[in-house]
Amino acid sequence: MTSRKFLILFVLCGFFVSHAPTSVFAQDDPPAETVKKKKKKKKKAKEPEPEPEPEAEPEPEPEPEAEPEPEPEPEPEAQVLFQESIADTQVEEPTSVESTLTSEFSVIRIGVDAVLLGGGLLLVASPSTLGQEAVSFSSPTRDSFDYDTSIKFHGDLEEGSPFLFGAGDVLGYATIGLPALWYTASGLKTIFTGSAFLDSSEYADYAFLGYMEAMAYTAAATGVMKAMFARERPYKAFLRSGYGDIDSEANDSFVSALTAFTFASAAYTSRDVSDWMVANEFSPLVADLVSYGTLYGVSTLVGLGQVYQQEAYLSDVLVAAVVGTLAGNLAHASHFGHTGEPQGLALSPVLIRGQSAYVTGVGLSSTW
Repeated sequence: MTSRKFLILFVLCGFFVSHAPTSVFAQDDPPAETVKKKKKKKKKAKEPEPEPEPEAEPEPEPEPEAEPEPEPEPEPEAQVLFQESIADTQVEEPTSVESTLTSEFSVIRIGVDAVLLGGGLLLVASPSTLGQEAVSFSSPTRDSFDYDTSIKFHGDLEEGSPFLFGAGDVLGYATIGLPALWYTASGLKTIFTGSAFLDSSEYADYAFLGYMEAMAYTAAATGVMKAMFARERPYKAFLRSGYGDIDSEANDSFVSALTAFTFASAAYTSRDVSDWMVANEFSPLVADLVSYGTLYGVSTLVGLGQVYQQEAYLSDVLVAAVVGTLAGNLAHASHFGHTGEPQGLALSPVLIRGQSAYVTGVGLSSTW
């Protein structure tokens, strides 16, 4: 009995001893898996450490404020500038002959124009002055344009009937003479008295001298060509005594002087007439049609009359028309602008004419 109790007690003690470490380990030292799980949980529960903020860049130093630019002074008004220019130049109003000539037409220029005009007219009247008497420019050959025109376009060969009952010559001399008288009278009156003839233009003296220059250019060119290219007139080449002396030694058909002077006068005068019409409130189109159409139309009739009356060949007339047109336009354009005011004002510092003043260099025009 006692041995049985002892045996049971021994078994219980052994059981207790064998199970005691396991219980203690379970309480004090948990298994490795449990520890790992706890570590993972701790890692998850642990908040992430905040990343270090980047260092802020240093702010740039503020640039020094620019000083405000001073405002430009207002430019003087046109009237003030004009008055200052007048005060600087101290040019008196050119009312005398000398001041008028030297402001645009110098004494030398007037002298050259006079020589060209006088010498040219002398050559036109007598081409043999330069020693050219023999024919150097032959008559047109048969079937040529000049030949056919002279053969077919003429009046009564025996009586020498004129073109349009003589209207061609009359219109030609009138186109040259009437403007010459007008420009001369008004121009000289302006030069000596300061006012134009009938108060037509404040630049009448310039217009007069410019017209004389146009005639000088025309006379010089025409006279030289007549002397260099001696050509028999059609009435002499075709023995048509009704229109001229076939025994004459005047071999001066090339170029037609009357045609050249007529076109020169028309070219110069038409520009003046057109400017005057525009200034009197005509439309530019009407002014051009009336002035250019009328004067160039009359000049064309003069050229046709020269061919009809066997005074010149058609080529002589055409070349003369070109020469006259160039001379007239050149003379006018070299002295007057498109508005009819003296272009030559650009050559002088200040020129006062009437109520208009123009200051060169600053492009100023003023009226007071």
